[in-house]
Amino acid sequence: MKKGIVISLTIVVLTILFASCTVSNDNPATPGVPFDIVGTWTVIDLEGVPEGVSYSGTWNFRSDGTYDGSFYAAGYYDERGEGTYSLNGTTLSIDGIVAVTFFGPTIELSVNNNNNSFSFLDLDGDRWTYTREEDAIGDTGPAGGLIFYDKGSYSDGWRYLEAAPVATEWPKPWGLFGTNISGADGTAVGTGEQNTADIVVAIGTGTTYAAQLCDGLSEGGYTATGFFPRRMSSI
Repeated sequence: MKKGIVISLTIVVLTILFASCTVSNDNPATPGVPFDIVGTWTVIDLEGVPEGVSYSGTWNFRSDGTYDGSFYAAGYYDERGEGTYSLNGTTLSIDGIVAVTFFGPTIELSVNNNNNSFSFLDLDGDRWTYTREEDAIGDTGPAGGLIFYDKGSYSDGWRYLEAAPVATEWPKPWGLFGTNISGADGTAVGTGEQNTADIVVAIGTGTTYAAQLCDGLSEGGYTATGFFPRRMSSI
């Protein structure tokens, strides 16, 4: 008899500590590790407007290449927009109304604080500095599920693990019952993604088995990030 389970989507997300940075007109710094912009960023400094002007703003970048954001400085800016983006190193390309009227289609980011913040100049020459919002275990993550693991710091492209929303739970067999799958034997936290990939390679794509469903799930604009928890993280 095949063993049925309820699958969960695990989202790998990068998050950072809240920190301000010193802004300047220097060339963008080269990150020590590849910079991942996916997530929600909050403005923490706006250099170029008169002292005392209130400002606020968030920018949400999703793994499917879409974004939305709001940008406000009293008496100067009050913009909201959405569109698509791509990131090549520290060069951010965007479309939509904010690209046409506010930032331009190509933005050179200055990445600081060990990839924990970035800044850039807008079309008026004002410098915006952002930090990524930090999450806690039990918070709702960017894909709509609950964050259940915090590695403590960013490394190897991720920090948090997120369980999928309830709507993504289906009873499915784990994989090929009684079949040894080569490579799907990782036990450390974070190895579930490779284990899932090994199962899908062995049985093919589709929706017959839980591993296939996890591998193909997309939630909240986050794609190609679903995988089985490895044995210890599913306890």
